[in-house]
Amino acid sequence: MEKYLLENSKDAQEMRENLRQLLETGEGVNIKLAFTLIEGGGLHKSLATYVLVSFLWHESEEIKQWASQIIDNHLPPKVAQKWLSYSPKNILYISEINISAKLFKISNYEWVDKTTLAMATLKMTRKGGFFCIDKQVAPINDILKEMLNDFRLDLNDFRLEELPEEVTHFVNLRELNICRNKFTELPKNFENLRNLESITYAGTPLKPSEISRLEKMMPDFFGHNYYEKGCNLRHQSKQPKKAIPHLKKATKLIPNHAENWHNLAACLLDIKQEEKALIPLQNALKHYDKRLLEMRNAYDLFWKSCVFALLKDKENAFVFLKEAIDINPHYKYSAKTEEDYKAYFEDEMFKSITN
Repeated sequence: MEKYLLENSKDAQEMRENLRQLLETGEGVNIKLAFTLIEGGGLHKSLATYVLVSFLWHESEEIKQWASQIIDNHLPPKVAQKWLSYSPKNILYISEINISAKLFKISNYEWVDKTTLAMATLKMTRKGGFFCIDKQVAPINDILKEMLNDFRLDLNDFRLEELPEEVTHFVNLRELNICRNKFTELPKNFENLRNLESITYAGTPLKPSEISRLEKMMPDFFGHNYYEKGCNLRHQSKQPKKAIPHLKKATKLIPNHAENWHNLAACLLDIKQEEKALIPLQNALKHYDKRLLEMRNAYDLFWKSCVFALLKDKENAFVFLKEAIDINPHYKYSAKTEEDYKAYFEDEMFKSITN
C-alpha cells in the first residue's frame, strides 16, 4: 500500500478526489486528516498546490509547518527548495495587490497549478480576487461568490476597466467597495442590487450620472454621507460656506432629517443669510416635533430649543431647554458650549437654567 495515492487505479483516483475536497475547505481538521493520508500514501501532483496554499496562507502555524514537511519530503528537491523559499505570511497584513503579485510569481513555479493556486487561496483567505479575475482562472460568478464575506464584496484597488456584470447577480449584497478602479460606468442592471446599503468608490472616476443612480438607490446612505461631510466642514474646519452644498444635497435625499435642516440653517446664519435660514429652521422644528410626538425625549427637546435660540425666540428656547434638562441634566453642560446658544451665554435666565 506504500505510495498508493500515486497509483493510476480507480480507487486511488477516488481517494485523491476525496482528499482534494478536504483540502479545498481550508478547515484545519480536514487539512490535518488529508495530510495524514498524504504522508502515508504520497503527494500526487493534483494535490500538491493545495499543500502549497496551506503552507503559504493558513492561519495555523501547525498546519504551515506540517505542509512544509510534506513539501520537503514528497516533492523533487529542486521543486521543494523553490516552494519553501517563499516564507509563510500572515494574511491579515497582506494587501490585495501584494497577495496578487505573489500569486503572479508563484503561479509560474514548477508543479503549481495556476487555477488551483488562485481559487484555493481565494477560498482560504478571501484575497487574491484580483489575480483570479485578471487571469480568468474560473467563471467570474464563481470568483465573486468566493469573495463574498457576510454580504460584503470588496473590489478595492482591483484597477478594473469595467465592473463585471456578474456583480448584479448577487441581489442580497449589502456592502460594496469599488474604490480605486478605472471604470466610469456601472452595469446596466446595477439596480438589481436592491438590498445594497452602502458603497464606497473613492478613486474610481464614476460619471456624475452614475453617482445620481446610486443616490436614487440609496438615498439614506448618501444623504447621511453628505450630512456628515457638511457637519465636518462646519464644526471642524469652520467653513460653513463650503458645508452648505453638502447639506443641501442631504436635505433632498433625506428630507425628514431634522439635524440636517438645523445645520443648514446654522451655516446660512454663519454667513449672514438670515432670510434663507428661515425655511430650514422651520423644517428642523417640524421634524423635531414629529419625533417628539412619538416619544418625549431630552435629545430632541434640547435641539428644538437650539432652533428657537437661532430664531432669537428666547422664551421658547428656554422653555424647551428647561424641559430637556429636567429629563437629562447632562444638557446643562451641553447648552453652555453649544454655538447655537452663544448669544445667550451671558443671559441671567440662561445662567439660572444651566447652573
